[in-house]
Amino acid sequence: MKDIAETTLGQIMLRNLVVLNPSDTLDKAVETFRMYPFHHLPVVDDDMMLVGMISNTDLERESHGRSLFKHHMKEQHDDALFRSLMVREVMIDAVFQLSPKHSIQDAYQAFCKGRFRAIPIVEDSMLVGIITPLDIIRYLLEETKT
Repeated sequence: MKDIAETTLGQIMLRNLVVLNPSDTLDKAVETFRMYPFHHLPVVDDDMMLVGMISNTDLERESHGRSLFKHHMKEQHDDALFRSLMVREVMIDAVFQLSPKHSIQDAYQAFCKGRFRAIPIVEDSMLVGIITPLDIIRYLLEETKT
């Protein structure tokens, strides 16, 4: 069995990333969340440099926080709102990040201390992956099967 303490995030991180650009509108973010089973999406510039993160919760907060209408027109209001706001206006830009060389234990400690549920993995200022608690659990369970 492999020593878990020596397993790096680069070995288990998700590499096939779905990302948003800061200039995308929120309706694109909504559609992306509908298409993929993710709860968090990295926001990158044209050079794949991480500039922020956005979550389903961020979108819900915008919908409820900016909505003046709590009646049958709310859906139309949200559609118009999400077409007019850009990702950069809602994303979290001070994002905790780790490198592919960090260990599973580093990620575990960060998840325990932080209030986030996804950590972008950055190397040389570029986004190269993302890790969630589910990724760590999946890896550990697969390790015990072998």
